[in-house]
Parts: sequence; structure tokens; C-alpha cells
Amino acid sequence: MAGTGKSTIARTVARKFYDQGRLGASFFFSKGEGDISHAGKFFTSIAVQLANKSAIFKRYICEAIAEHGDIASQTLSDQWNHLIRLPLSKLEPGSFEPSLLLVIDALDECESDSDTQGIVRLLAEAKLLGMVKLRICMTSRPEVPIRYGFQNVPQVTHQDFVLHSISPHIVNHDISTFLKHSLKNIGQKRGLPRD
Repeated sequence: MAGTGKSTIARTVARKFYDQGRLGASFFFSKGEGDISHAGKFFTSIAVQLANKSAIFKRYICEAIAEHGDIASQTLSDQWNHLIRLPLSKLEPGSFEPSLLLVIDALDECESDSDTQGIVRLLAEAKLLGMVKLRICMTSRPEVPIRYGFQNVPQVTHQDFVLHSISPHIVNHDISTFLKHSLKNIGQKRGLPRD
């Protein structure tokens, strides 16, 4: 649901994995915000970020671009196959991180319902990659196209976590912990007494 903290979680996870050197790529959709409101730049952005993780992978992507000069205007399926799936499948053991995380936030804000379903379907193919394991953290409101997209993905391929189903007791405890920690830091920075 709106306001449950999906984007905060996505950004926190992306930052943590980035700091550990294990973030493969991230993409944050935002409705009405130009290139990040539709899927046209989605796979090309993911490919560029992955290319920055490995010189060998970058070479495979450059070869794909040389062979398919208009790849940015091709279908999402073609972009996925030529820029990500096939280059990743060519990697030798040890030439790339064994496991990388892709963080995708607010898929429901992608303007095209068919693109959202296509992205879910294509990313589910990541399970078939051999040398590199892509883990995908995706946030979205439970819109019909998103739910429909996941209905076509085998249950063993994904796990759902519904934020608004969390017990209010847990939520209240988390908020209390956050506020105590934040107020303590403010007090220390300003030299205030503990009380």
C-alpha cells in the first residue's frame, strides 16, 4: 500500500549492498518523471551498471551493442537477452561476482501495464543463469498487472512480503526504536543532557 515504506526499504537495501560491493544495479521508477516513468531505459540502465562491475562483462555488452546498434529502441525482451542474459551466460567462473542484487523500486509506477508484466517475466529468467546468481529485490503496490505478472512466475522463483500485513506491535516497536536512536543522536550532537 502507499506510504508503507517500500521506497525507503529499497533505497536502504541498495545502499547496504552498494557499500558491500554486492549491488549489481538499481532502478527506481517514478510516474511522470520522464525516463524513469517508463521501461524504455530500464534494461539499458541495468546493463550499464552491471558493465561497471566487470571489464569482461563490459566487453560482452559492447560486442552486443556493436552487433545490435539500435538495441535501445528494440523490445524489452531483445534488450534483456542481448544486453544482460547472453553476456552474463558467457562469463567464466570467477570472472564476476557469484551473486549480485538488482533493486527495482516502484514497478507499479511504470506507465505501461504490459511492460511491468514483461519485466517480471524476463527477470524470472535470471534463475536460469549459470555462473552468476542475480537476486532481485522489487517493490510495488499490489496492482493487478503486477499480481498478474507474478501469477505466471513459479512460486519457487519468488517470495512475496506484504508490508501492510506486518503486526502493528512490530511496526510500533520499530518506530519507537528509530525515534529513540534518532533523538539520542540529536542530543549527543547538541550536547544536551540525557534527560
